[in-house]
Amino acid sequence: MGKLSLIVKREFLAKVRNRSFILMTFLSPLIMIGMFALIAFLSKESMEKTSVVAYINQSDRFRPEDFKDTQKLHFINLSDTNLEQAKRIVSESDQDGLLYIPAIDSIDKLAKNIQFFSVETPGMVT
Repeated sequence: MGKLSLIVKREFLAKVRNRSFILMTFLSPLIMIGMFALIAFLSKESMEKTSVVAYINQSDRFRPEDFKDTQKLHFINLSDTNLEQAKRIVSESDQDGLLYIPAIDSIDKLAKNIQFFSVETPGMVT
């Protein structure tokens, strides 16, 4: 039984004295803290960003007062232009997207035909 404890002790010390074991013992928690800090930083940056959205409102169900600016969302009215011109304007500027509301009387059909054009996928935060 004494020989077994000597073998276990020698193997344990051989693994613990290994340079990579000592390095990873201290480095692993630092890597985890760094990853959590990076995630928190990136989510904070995305939450503070103000999105600029242009819109074309051809429907009589929405008024310009319905498109009020908030801290995270700014609206630009392009209702005087047609859809193709507005797409070109939005793509050439730094706006995040174009909201198109067609002139349809039925609320069910209108809900299915509202379109959002964007280069990037819109996030859930804004």
